[in-house]
Amino acid sequence: MKTRFKAHHPDSKDYDQRFRVLHVSTPLTWRGGERQVHALFLQLHREGIMNYILCPKGSALAGKFNR
Repeated sequence: MKTRFKAHHPDSKDYDQRFRVLHVSTPLTWRGGERQVHALFLQLHREGIMNYILCPKGSALAGKFNR
């Protein structure tokens, strides 16, 4: 698992610097857990909380962010 995504640079003033969240997802497929991680990532981003996703390269979740 080497793929890491982040929405903005960590020093961006758009983010609440008190929180940093790392979501870890190991499946290669797209199921309920991956859907939940994706939705949570997007919502936290909208709320101004820095968050990252660690998932396998080539996974369905990685594909959602590589479009």
